[in-house]
Amino acid sequence: MAGKKPSRRTIDCCSLIHNTCKQDISFHNQKLTYSIHDKIFAEHTFSPPITIEKQTSMPWTFIFPVGSFNINEEFSNGILKIEGEIQ
Repeated sequence: MAGKKPSRRTIDCCSLIHNTCKQDISFHNQKLTYSIHDKIFAEHTFSPPITIEKQTSMPWTFIFPVGSFNINEEFSNGILKIEGEIQ
């Protein structure tokens, strides 16, 4: 996971989403966290307008808005986690 050093407004987390399921999936009110060594640096609930077809991968950038992260921390080599079930 590549996390850019935070600007004044956002953190951009570029990811590659793999759907290994036998059905299409979409995100709706999914809480995502960005952590490094189990310490959460950012979290936000997302509803991107995407559907990932079964057995495919798709690049996506999740943009954490101001207020959802600690701007005084360095963000690199972290892990982006999806909390709960994907629909």
